[in-house]
Amino acid sequence: MTRSGKRLIERGVIGGRQPAYNLIDEKQREYILGEFKAIGGDPAILAFNEGSFTGYDDAADKINIKGNIFPRETESHPRSRMGVRAVLAHELAHRRYRFTPLRPGSWNDEFRTSYWAAKNIPNLSKRDRADLINDAMMRADEAQQSFRRLNAVMKSILRGEYEPK
Repeated sequence: MTRSGKRLIERGVIGGRQPAYNLIDEKQREYILGEFKAIGGDPAILAFNEGSFTGYDDAADKINIKGNIFPRETESHPRSRMGVRAVLAHELAHRRYRFTPLRPGSWNDEFRTSYWAAKNIPNLSKRDRADLINDAMMRADEAQQSFRRLNAVMKSILRGEYEPK
């Protein structure tokens, strides 16, 4: 497995989503491109059916798109039910933090990425934002890191009242 593949596994993008080995067909590709453009992403950084899983590859500055971009909505875990647009927002936020001191895939890298995406990426639904915040909190919980209380932005997103500036 490649180094970038190991980082993607560490980032936990596999979860209970659709299988990564499912290839993206042309219809799905067009849908994903539309979702990515809607959140302000540059389609030139998307790489379809490349890599091991859906995830940001820091070294290549690409978001690899595989079948696990699609949710398994019957699951209760936020990473499993997160919609395509939320996943793309999370991966786009990884690009924002490229080459920062936190180790890619660490719980706090994943926490800040989901939090930043929920707070700043345009054109996300209330559910997308809430799933991203729940993912951030789950990342902390899984790493046995706790915080005392939700900040005002997190509360606002979870109540469905938040609108990005």
